Amino acid sequence: MKLKNELWILLILPIVYILIYNSKLDFIAPYLEEDSFIESIGALAFFIASVLFLFMFFTRKEGYQFKFFGKSTNRNIYFLLLGILFFLAFGEEISWGQRIFGWSTPESFGDINAQKETNIHNLWVFQGYKKDGTPKSFIENMLNFNRLFNIFWFLFCFVIPVLSLVSNKFKKFIQQIGIPQVPLWIGAFFMFNYIVFFIGVNINDIQDPETGLNYTNGFDETKETIYAIGFALLSIYYFRNLPIKKANGAN
Repeated sequence: MKLKNELWILLILPIVYILIYNSKLDFIAPYLEEDSFIESIGALAFFIASVLFLFMFFTRKEGYQFKFFGKSTNRNIYFLLLGILFFLAFGEEISWGQRIFGWSTPESFGDINAQKETNIHNLWVFQGYKKDGTPKSFIENMLNFNRLFNIFWFLFCFVIPVLSLVSNKFKKFIQQIGIPQVPLWIGAFFMFNYIVFFIGVNINDIQDPETGLNYTNGFDETKETIYAIGFALLSIYYFRNLPIKKANGAN
């Protein structure tokens, strides 16, 4: 896929944020709550990415070799790791089905979880603020899940593709250790999402003058869901472009 053929995807991003901003919060808020429409799309996108990456790991074209830190492998280990990662993300998004099936959080676990749910990413140790509401120091905040996730997509989806484009030596190094190459349009998708989000939460009148509510939470949920969609698109891209073994075993 060439970048110019995927520019229409980038145009969707500002449209989504503009629609949210120009909608009344009392109307759109229900779509941005836990297990609501927006978050459910994100969970589904992570699930799709997980299924496709795991499928590509277990289904391969005969005779095709991959690399994992310089060693040749019959299967793409990175796809296995990505499949596991996105399955964990899917499970965390739905709190492993807690709100779907209605089980209660053990009291001991609820005490250390900011939302008192059965998940890992909301544990106080991974939050950007302390239990008393005060912000954490820069070092303490390095364990923040949002920060770790941002570092991951920024390096994997943007930095590596850009450096591979401008440096043949770096590109050969990445190929040698076998890291899957992310297409530039996917990298642009992630970066543009962050830029539009950043602009959105820093505009002067982000607060609704009628209700006093602001759009920050809505923008944040939307940003996370769009990231999930980006990884689903990446899994579909690999699925369409990398060789796999046919069902009958033929090459």
